[in-house]
Amino acid sequence: IIFYSWAMYFVLAAFGYETINFNGVVKRLLLGGITRNQDGGFVPGFMWMYLLIPAMNVYINLATRKNLFWTLGILLSMFTICGTFLNANVYHHVFWYVTLYLVGAMVRLSPFEWMKSNRMCIPLLCGSILIAWASVVCFDYLAVWLGRPSWTPHSFVADSHKLLAFTTALSAFLVFKNLHIPQSRFINSLASTTFGVLLIHAATDGMRKWLWQDFVNVPSAYSMPLSELIAYSAVVMLGVFAVCSAIDYLRIRFVERPMFRRIFPYA
Repeated sequence: IIFYSWAMYFVLAAFGYETINFNGVVKRLLLGGITRNQDGGFVPGFMWMYLLIPAMNVYINLATRKNLFWTLGILLSMFTICGTFLNANVYHHVFWYVTLYLVGAMVRLSPFEWMKSNRMCIPLLCGSILIAWASVVCFDYLAVWLGRPSWTPHSFVADSHKLLAFTTALSAFLVFKNLHIPQSRFINSLASTTFGVLLIHAATDGMRKWLWQDFVNVPSAYSMPLSELIAYSAVVMLGVFAVCSAIDYLRIRFVERPMFRRIFPYA
């Protein structure tokens, strides 16, 4: 996080997309912004959640199956049910990630029988995706029909705590868990770069402006025919992921590993 916070800041500043000033430097001195605005985004919330993992593991190991389900029932009712159907302002990055960690513990240690087979998980995944698409279309048409332009068409799918986002993510996770993919060095290497991909392509507003507005030129894609838009989007997403993944792989190999070998020579 600190590496990309500094690197992206000065690289973008060299091309006029960031301004080097006192506030910008101080923000990066504070652990790359982790200590500020804890609920302002994925990265700070994710890191603060990581600090809670030892305490969560103690609870998970001591809790009975009933206690774990009861805890998840309360948390998911608050975040997912109230957040989706009552539009309650309950979302908080850190505590939502804690909830997802406990969901992962349940799937790993005390899964329901249907979670162990893709006979149920694949239909759940397909159904969640189809219902999510349908909800967006229906809300969009209702907003136009009732003259309510302020309505949000993605009410059931954004943010990640909404019901259809949660069921889609959980069922997708279960589908891949049940595939029993053999050990793969390529997959592991690729997976190790995914956090770096996030830190690169969404580093700052300056990066978003350069990448998505100036370089990729997303606004112009809205006028494309649907088939071209789908193809263009797929190429852009794969291209951005591939380039960012390659950059982070080089960082891991030539910066992170040599540095940690010096810091922890006997590890």
